[in-house]
Amino acid sequence: MLPTGRSVAQVDRRLLLRLAVSLNVLYNVIEVQSKIQSSHALNLSQFLNGPENQTSSSIGSDFVLIPQPPRFLQHRFPLIVQFRCNQSAVIGVEVLVWSELQDGGVIVFRHRFNCSSQPEKVQHRTVRLKLPRYIAYRPGEWNRYSVVIDRAIIRTWILDAEKFELVKAFRTFYRNATAKDEISVGVVPAFERSKRPRLKCLPWWRNLTQPVYNPKCHTDLEIVHLITFPVALSGRKVGVHRKINEYRNSVLKQLRQRSFNEPRYSFLAWLYVVDYCPYGSQICGLFHHLTWDDRYATPQLAITKAGQIHFETIMENGTSRIFVTRLDFVIPKEEWVQLILSCETFKCILTLRSANSWQRILSTVFEFSLADAPYFDETVGFFVCGGSEVIPSFQGYIGQAIFYRRRLISTDQTSLPSKYHPMFELGLNQREQRCRQYIQQVNYVIYQATSLLDEIINKKSCKRDDKEVFLLPKKESETGPTCKVYNAPRSPNYTFVYGIVRRWTLDGSKFTLEDIGNSLLKNATYLLERNNMREMEKVIFMLKQSSCYGNHDATFMLSVILNYGISTSVQEIQSHSYLMYGALDANRLCLLSLGNKHAFGLDGIPADAEQSYAYYKAVADMTRYDLEDHRSDDVYTELVRLTDTAEVAAQTEETGEYFLWMKHQAAQGVLHAQQNMAQMLYWGSQGVQRDVKSALEYYRLSAESGEPSALYDYGIVLLKGHGTEKNMTLAMEVLEKAAAKDHPESLNTVGWHALEVEKNYSKAVHYFERSYNLGNKDAAYNLAHMYLRGLYPNSGIDRVKAWDYLADGALRGQLEAGNLVAMYNMRGHPRITRNVRLALDWARYISEKNPATGILLAKGLKAYRKNNWPTAFVYYVMSASTGVEVANFNLAYLCEEDSEGLVAFMAKECKWRHYNLSTQRAAKDVNPYAWIKMAEYHYYGSARNKRDPQAAADLYCNAALKGDPQGLFSLAYLVEEGIQIAETTWQRLQVPASVTKNSFALLTHLYSRCKESNNDEAFIPCTVALYRIQAIYLWEKYYIVLLMLASVGLGSALTFAIQAARLFIRGDQRNPVDSV
Repeated sequence: MLPTGRSVAQVDRRLLLRLAVSLNVLYNVIEVQSKIQSSHALNLSQFLNGPENQTSSSIGSDFVLIPQPPRFLQHRFPLIVQFRCNQSAVIGVEVLVWSELQDGGVIVFRHRFNCSSQPEKVQHRTVRLKLPRYIAYRPGEWNRYSVVIDRAIIRTWILDAEKFELVKAFRTFYRNATAKDEISVGVVPAFERSKRPRLKCLPWWRNLTQPVYNPKCHTDLEIVHLITFPVALSGRKVGVHRKINEYRNSVLKQLRQRSFNEPRYSFLAWLYVVDYCPYGSQICGLFHHLTWDDRYATPQLAITKAGQIHFETIMENGTSRIFVTRLDFVIPKEEWVQLILSCETFKCILTLRSANSWQRILSTVFEFSLADAPYFDETVGFFVCGGSEVIPSFQGYIGQAIFYRRRLISTDQTSLPSKYHPMFELGLNQREQRCRQYIQQVNYVIYQATSLLDEIINKKSCKRDDKEVFLLPKKESETGPTCKVYNAPRSPNYTFVYGIVRRWTLDGSKFTLEDIGNSLLKNATYLLERNNMREMEKVIFMLKQSSCYGNHDATFMLSVILNYGISTSVQEIQSHSYLMYGALDANRLCLLSLGNKHAFGLDGIPADAEQSYAYYKAVADMTRYDLEDHRSDDVYTELVRLTDTAEVAAQTEETGEYFLWMKHQAAQGVLHAQQNMAQMLYWGSQGVQRDVKSALEYYRLSAESGEPSALYDYGIVLLKGHGTEKNMTLAMEVLEKAAAKDHPESLNTVGWHALEVEKNYSKAVHYFERSYNLGNKDAAYNLAHMYLRGLYPNSGIDRVKAWDYLADGALRGQLEAGNLVAMYNMRGHPRITRNVRLALDWARYISEKNPATGILLAKGLKAYRKNNWPTAFVYYVMSASTGVEVANFNLAYLCEEDSEGLVAFMAKECKWRHYNLSTQRAAKDVNPYAWIKMAEYHYYGSARNKRDPQAAADLYCNAALKGDPQGLFSLAYLVEEGIQIAETTWQRLQVPASVTKNSFALLTHLYSRCKESNNDEAFIPCTVALYRIQAIYLWEKYYIVLLMLASVGLGSALTFAIQAARLFIRGDQRNPVDSV
């Protein structure tokens, strides 16, 4: 078939031209062969191939060489060529260069000259190396195109004139040369070359038409730092996601595309393994490569339950190759280990090296069959350090992780990191060693007490007071069985724990290490609340001991005290170390605090959104189960601001007036009261202690009314078995009654029963869609869930359709849907581009619903209502450390009020730090009061920050847009002060441009809007300010008229007063008063 767009004549001409060229080449070859045969010379093949391995400088008496070659390839370098000729010959000089885009060398410079026959004389010739500008100069305005060179050689050759004519058509001069020389020279990097000089005498129009040259040098990372600050992994399906982007440089792009089937990369990581697979999995993730839809890509590094390395790569045909190291090749526990994986095409080398024994290296090799090549594209999908939704992580720390693109590294190219590197500075292994030593001491005390108890039971010793038995010798006056003396440790810091251990042991009580930790935390909290932080040293020691026993709520409290320096010195490194320790055991508060610090870069921790997401996602994954677990000591997470007096007053207790009134109303059969009582007791909200059994009774009473929402609440409690045994039959009867009345939540629950119990997917879809159309958020998630699992009738797995339901459900507040939306924003999805910040926001939103944060907020609010500000202060400091916006706001408010001098106990600044953190969230979540306080901070400035009126104006604008008239009032004040405010601020407030040009009109507009707001407290000050501005305006514009009017008025009044006085005097004279 003829190519489109060409005529037959054009094609014929092309074919004829090619044929002519071929005939001409054939004719030249025949002519050369005839000349060679007639002159009895070498045959043609010898000329074409030449002496392959000839590298000497001369053959016979002819020679050519380069006596003084340059160190680097340079433009216009005067190259000296030394030679001798026995007969007339041709000498050539050539420059060959290699780049990554070329398979072979390219000649970029050639020069030839004739050599006359002078056998007895050595001749010299200087040749200027004139290189093309794309090699000679750096990229710039007069050199738009430049080539990166890997290596270069300069070579020279000599060929007699007759042979030169014979091989001229084939250009094989160097291969057939009589003598030759070759020198390798260095290459100057592209941006270190000299600039190309500007052309002289440019036409007048050149500067007008030539576009401005403003090159942007894009950064293409060849070394990608995946982990720069240590990350704690708890062994769950969570890890740090990283995306490696496409090269922006066109040369690197082509190189990457050509190496898909010839991969070349390296991975280096520092690992500290506590447990290989703590939750029973056979393999756990170290480092793996995934696509957005959970498909594996090259490479995969995991660790088996026995500690062996599991390596997997995806081949070109889609299959996978798996390698597992031998039994003696395992990662050691509880020490820092360097792991290096280097791969090149069909071979990968894995090495392990311990920081404790740096010279000892374990190494193994993975080799692939030549029949099938590995396939590797690092820009597809994303890389994960640790675990993901498809594989759990190991338990431990990753101190550092680096990915090398197109590079191979080995152990001799790496060194032991500095002792000041965070993974060593945090002292993660040292703390665990101290805990082990401490636990051994306590276990010995338990052994002593148990031995004493055995002796007492067997009547081999006396029964005395515990303190005397362990601390005092037997008195000389005492008779009877000898009392064995056990010397107690001298340190007073362990008195409490040793005391309770002895008491429990001698009483015959059964207890665990967890019980000891709980008792220590309880006593530390009691000391903290009772003594207003004046016994902090004792508290810290108790918290350290409790932390060693695995109570990580104590670990979190300890980290907060050390971080803020509450009645102690600030110890940020130790604080972060304790948080990492708690995160190993998936403590919710420790994970939230780590996520918060990485989100904003707080307390010496680098800002890293992807690492922050890993911690928040770990809590978000557990939040659903924590809410469903419904423990008796949990509470509903309520976000109550201390400045909201109505919300604070609405909090109650079992003895509060509101609670007692609701209880009375519920007993009288008031449905609303019964439902309120049930919700307060079931969720533990509004300051009420959770009581599921009592809540069940109120749910039952309210359900008797037949109201759909009451029926649903009662049915759900029966279905879950909260406060009673599960009764699915009765629960479904109640729920179906509510569903018959088109109650959305009930319809969704009936659909769930059809999906999970009946396995009737068509019925499930029917109920889910009815519920979804009525606005139910859970139905949106359930429909998405069916698409994700391929359970939707007549449809396979469809993640694209699932996304629509997930996004809708998440916006309605469905936590499971929000969790998946966070995941897809981190990974990317066909419907959305990857958005790390949005993924972080979703994960944080869900994680802050965890009951662990609700407990801290409830305790702080309860203490505040009882005017116990020190206790409220401690709990709000703890909850603010988790990053909850309301907690930051309330802590800043407490520090601002500071009625009991609490700020003096804290080494770090409190008020501005936490008002600022409160404003760093989405605008819908920020209280305008926080913006106003931060605006004051920027307006007046501080010792650390300069005064910034424009930043203050922007924050006042935020408050005004949120509906706070104080923002408008303050903006008007800035205008009165003569401060120039950016036009964008007025545009955000939708102030007409004509108004902003006149200060009086602008002030009138702002004060009028302030006056017309719905805030009653703002009416009087805004009205007074408006009248004041209007009065000033009238005075400035009409002051002459006003002065004249005032003068006339004053004169008239004076005249009137004089006239009245005269009349009065005359009246007195006409009617004199009689004297007494």
